Amino acid sequence: MKPALPGVTPSDPDDRGEPDPELAAALAADDRPAVHARLPQARLLVPVVAVATEGDADMAVPTLVNAAGRRGLPVFSGLAALTEWRADARPVPMSGARVIAAALEERYDGLVIDVAGPAAFVLEPAELRLLARPRAENPPDC
Repeated sequence: MKPALPGVTPSDPDDRGEPDPELAAALAADDRPAVHARLPQARLLVPVVAVATEGDADMAVPTLVNAAGRRGLPVFSGLAALTEWRADARPVPMSGARVIAAALEERYDGLVIDVAGPAAFVLEPAELRLLARPRAENPPDC
């Protein structure tokens, strides 16, 4: 039996860190409408890492910054993708809807899913705003 997902909350003690199958298929196929449809309901992993401070260490969510200075929030579909990127990161399980809301609130320039693979996927701010709207307001292709 695989070990439980490190840092799992009591609300889902059976989480083993496997990606949501529908989201994984959509990401692998680079199927943007399917990613949009599944992402809000999927469990994602937000990485938290130790950051050295004066005499101590704090915990923080890392930010990806590209050459143009745009900031991306890295999230992962499963534990294997997260540890491939950074083995020392602590996975914090969150719903896709919460991740989207947090990315907008913190004014990220995008959401980067599985930055180290197997299929990196970037969502732009306009997509995040669209996905943050209640489902009844979203058109069928989002």
